[in-house]
Amino acid sequence: MDPKDLEFEETLADSELLLKNTARSMDEDAEFTLESILAEYGSGTPAAPEPEEKASEPPAEEKQSAKVVPLPKKAETAKESVDNTADETVRLPVIPFPGAKKAEEPIEAEPEEETDAETEEEPPQDDEPKSMSLQDILAQTVQEALSEREDTIIEEEPPRRGLFSRRKMRDTEQLYDDAEEEEDEEEEAPDFDAKLEALVPVIEGTLPAHFHAHRADDIATAVRIAKEFGLNYVLVHGTQGHEIAGYLAKEGARVITGPCLGDRSKPELSGMTLENPALLHRAGVQVAICTDHPETPIQHLPLCAAMAVKGGLEMEQALKAITIDAAQLAGVDNRVGSLTVGKDADIVVMSGAPLDWTSRVERVYIDGRLVAGGAVK
Repeated sequence: MDPKDLEFEETLADSELLLKNTARSMDEDAEFTLESILAEYGSGTPAAPEPEEKASEPPAEEKQSAKVVPLPKKAETAKESVDNTADETVRLPVIPFPGAKKAEEPIEAEPEEETDAETEEEPPQDDEPKSMSLQDILAQTVQEALSEREDTIIEEEPPRRGLFSRRKMRDTEQLYDDAEEEEDEEEEAPDFDAKLEALVPVIEGTLPAHFHAHRADDIATAVRIAKEFGLNYVLVHGTQGHEIAGYLAKEGARVITGPCLGDRSKPELSGMTLENPALLHRAGVQVAICTDHPETPIQHLPLCAAMAVKGGLEMEQALKAITIDAAQLAGVDNRVGSLTVGKDADIVVMSGAPLDWTSRVERVYIDGRLVAGGAVK
C-alpha cells in the first residue's frame, strides 16, 4: 500500500474516533447542532433550535430574534470555564479532519454604537442556518476529503514500480532462464577435440578397447568396467590371468599375454609364468602373444611364442597366437593373419620351422611384391 494512502486512512480513523468520544461525553438527552456549539463558544452565529413541527411562519413584524437553546449542565460548566480563562478574542477550536478546509480565525468584533436601528426588527432572511448532527458533519468531512483525494490521485503521476516488484522479478528470472539455456546449448556443442573424437569408435564398439592389467583383481575390475559401458574389450598382459582363467572364460574375455622375455621387475609381475598362455587356452580363453615393444623388441616375437610352447602350449596354437588370433584380437583379421584370398599378401618365407630360433628369413612379400630376399632355391 502507498504510504500516502496508509497515512490518510490512519488520520481518518483517528478523526472518527475523536468525534465518537465527543458525542459520547455529552448528555444523551440533549442534541446539539454545529451552529449552536459555534455560537456558544464565540463564533458569533446563534443557532436556531430544531423545530419539532413545521408551523406557519409568523409575519415579519411579529418575528422575534432567534432563541438560544438552553445548554445542559455539562455545557454550562464548560462555558463558564472558557469565559473565565479566555482573552478578549475567542478562537474557535478546529478538529483536524483530513481534507477539511481550515477554519478562518474569528476577527475581533469592534464595539458598535447604539443606534435607533437596533430597536427595529431585522427583515426575515430566507437562508437560515440548518442544524447538523455530528454524524452529518463527519460524513460531509469524509466526503470532501475523498473528493480532494481523488482529484489529487488523478493529477499525480502513476507510481513507479518498486525495486522488487513482481513484474521485475519475473523479468529477472526470465533473464536467468535464458542465460542457462544458452549455457546448455554451449555445453551440447563443445569445441572439437581430436583425442576425444578418436575414442568415438571405441564407444560405438567398432574398435576394441585395450585394458592393461597384471594382477588378478585389476583384471576383474577391467572386465566389470567394460561390461558396465558395453565395450568391445581386450585384456593386455594378463600376467595373473591363469589364477582366474575360469572367470575370464565365463565372461568371454580375450587376453594378449606377454611379455615373457624379462624378469619380475615390479610387484605386479610376481605371478609371472611361462604356463600362463597354455592355462588360459585350456580354460577356453582366446589368447595372443606380444612382446610389448619396445620393452622387448618385436623381432623376438617368434622366440616368445617358442617360450609359450615350452610352457605347455601346442606348436600350432602358439603359431596362431602370433598370426590369426592376434589379428582377430586387434580387429584386422579381415586383411591379415592368414593366407586367404582377398587379404593382403604379406608373407614371410623361412628356412625352417617358424618358431625354431635357428631358422632364417629368406623372403618377405608385402602386398604380393618381393621386398626382401633372393630367388627361391
